Amino acid sequence: MSDQDNSSEPVKAVVFDFDGTLADTLPRTLRLFPVLAREFKFRSASPEELESLRSLGAREILARLGISWWKAPLVLWRARNLLARDQEPIEPFPGVVDLLRELDARGVEWGILTTNGWDLVRSTLRAWGAPEPGWLEAGVSLAGKARRLRRLASRFEVAPEQLLLVGDEVRDVEAARRSGAGMAAVTWGYNTREALEGANAACLCDTIEQLRATMIRTEPTL
Repeated sequence: MSDQDNSSEPVKAVVFDFDGTLADTLPRTLRLFPVLAREFKFRSASPEELESLRSLGAREILARLGISWWKAPLVLWRARNLLARDQEPIEPFPGVVDLLRELDARGVEWGILTTNGWDLVRSTLRAWGAPEPGWLEAGVSLAGKARRLRRLASRFEVAPEQLLLVGDEVRDVEAARRSGAGMAAVTWGYNTREALEGANAACLCDTIEQLRATMIRTEPTL
C-alpha cells in the first residue's frame, strides 16, 4: 500500500465502487464478451487477450476492441441486463462484508457508486447478509463518476476531498482526481496493480486488511 496520504482533510464518507471492489464479478463479465461481441459487431478476443485488457483504461479497451465511444452506453446497458439475468451467485471478495459491518459499527457513512444496476446490487448485498448502504447511485455511465462524486459532496455539504472513493479501475482513479475526492485503489479487481500505479493512484491496497487500515482513519458520521 502506498504511504502517500490522499489529503490532509478528514474523510467524512466512503464511496465504494461495486464490481471488482466489493463483488467478484470479473469472471461473469468475461463470459459476456463473446455474446456482446456478436450482438454489437465488435472484435472478440481470446482469454489471453481479455486478461491483457486488465492493464488498460476504459477508452483504451474500447479502442482495442473496436467499440465506438458512442456505442459504449448501449454495450454497458446490455451487459448490465445480462449480468442481472445470470443465475450464478455473485460472491463478495473475502473480508468485504465484515469490513462493511465494521464501518457501520463505527458510524462511518458509506455508500456505493456503480455502473451496475440498482436491483442487482441490492439483491446481491441482501444475499451476502451485508448491511444496507447509506446511499446507492447505480447505472452510472462510464465517464459519469466524477460528476456524481461532486453531486454527493454537495448533497452532504462537504468538500469533495472529504469523500474517499474506493475503486479498482483506472477510471475510478481519474474520476477521483477530476472531482477532487480522495482515492484508495484496490488491486484485486478489473485493472491490474501496474495499471493503477501507472494512473498514479495515491493509495494502493493489496489486501482487505490494508483497505481496512485506510477506512479506520475516517471520522464517524457526517
